[in-house]
Amino acid sequence: MVATESSASINGEYDPTVDKARKAKSNDPGWKYGYWANLQDRNEVTCILCGNPHKGGIKRLKQHLAGGYADAKLCESKRLTTAIRKEMRDYLEQNKRKRPLFQGEGEQAPSVVEVVDVEADASVIHHPSSGTAAKQRCATYQFTAAKTKAAPKAAAKTNKTVAEMLRKTPDEVVEERYSKSYQPTIEASTKTKEEKEYVDLQWALLFYECGISFNAAAARQFQIAIEASIQYGSGYIPPTPYDLGEPLLKKAVKLTSTAREDHEKAWKHYGCTLMSDGWSDKRERHLINFLVNSPEGTYFLESVDASSEVPDANMLANLLEERI
Repeated sequence: MVATESSASINGEYDPTVDKARKAKSNDPGWKYGYWANLQDRNEVTCILCGNPHKGGIKRLKQHLAGGYADAKLCESKRLTTAIRKEMRDYLEQNKRKRPLFQGEGEQAPSVVEVVDVEADASVIHHPSSGTAAKQRCATYQFTAAKTKAAPKAAAKTNKTVAEMLRKTPDEVVEERYSKSYQPTIEASTKTKEEKEYVDLQWALLFYECGISFNAAAARQFQIAIEASIQYGSGYIPPTPYDLGEPLLKKAVKLTSTAREDHEKAWKHYGCTLMSDGWSDKRERHLINFLVNSPEGTYFLESVDASSEVPDANMLANLLEERI
């Protein structure tokens, strides 16, 4: 008799971790280490190695296994090997900028599209809401490298050193800082305590002089901006007040609009959840944030000032209905 693959374990008991019905029909390597514990909630994938469930689909599980991602805690199972972490990280990096556009279960991968197709463009990772872990990291933009379309630009890129070509992007460097495996660079380790204190003092004086909230120092985008400046090198000239108020602001608005288009495609394909989060600001205004969650991430929709309304279930139901 030819042996056939079964969803049962050796002793005859049902084992959901090997049940094909609890895994997507996909070549994604993440499904070797995850499964749907609840078939009614396919956005939640359970890790086979540690047994913990993770919201955000199979991508979040791969981040959980690879480590180094702020929204996914590294798997603490002893069964997690370096080979598995490398396999997950390589797959995530390989599909970071090019990916199939909403591939369904059992479908062949369609033509590959660029996530970002304009020079100096970017996509929003998430927009935080009050009371969430994302708020502590603050909103951030993931800038992608500009596409080389002209011969002079292509020639300029070849002048980069090997170290510059192998160097990680600012957002990748900051991502590693959130991981347990982060280690300071050799160059940073050679600096003296006095040298670091001098740089820290300059930043502190900026915060004090301009009245910047100390919480801004914990923003992920703050760290990315510093890392980007370091990689640019000595002689970088910061943007002027005009740059911040006009051209750069328009670019930021354009980036946000582009990001919303990507999120809306995911809403139509996977479905989504409309969420609300109420809070009061320093002026005692009752504000309600509306966010949309999907496998693409959480997107900030808008904020409504409901100070003049009676805060009851009918008011909230009407506001939610309008957004739907």
